[in-house]
Amino acid sequence: MNCMRELTCAVFRLSEDDYALNIEHITEITKPGAFNVLPEMPPYMLGLFRFRHRVVPLIDLKARLGLAERARPSRETGERIIVVNDDGRWIGFKVDAVHDIADVPVTQAVELKKGFRDLNEVIDGVYTVDDRYVVLLKFQAVVDPDQSIDLSNWKEAVGV
Repeated sequence: MNCMRELTCAVFRLSEDDYALNIEHITEITKPGAFNVLPEMPPYMLGLFRFRHRVVPLIDLKARLGLAERARPSRETGERIIVVNDDGRWIGFKVDAVHDIADVPVTQAVELKKGFRDLNEVIDGVYTVDDRYVVLLKFQAVVDPDQSIDLSNWKEAVGV
């Protein structure tokens, strides 16, 4: 973690938990629209959608993080697509809802138990923000298709 006091992040919901991405990677947050499903996609990939005249892969972030089975796409009002730009490679992440853009105080980091240090490869920490836990995701781990991610046990790692 760098020596800044706060990181400005988009805080969003996946199932019943809160996660965050540093806003420096986010291009836009938008409502879900139509997308095309392709054969033989990874289990976390929902399909392709159009964004600013580009064809962009749409990823179910819950499934990508090992949090749930592949979700069926819907048009619920809370669902959003977080569009990121990884050095010219555009990606959309479907999330259940976006809470807000918040300053995550790095001084509020929760210590991970010793048996869960491998989580540090995919998260920049778990923080307390307004009396709730927020898991700050490492951007490069989430966008790397070769990175295997399973955050289903993050609560055990902090003793929640």
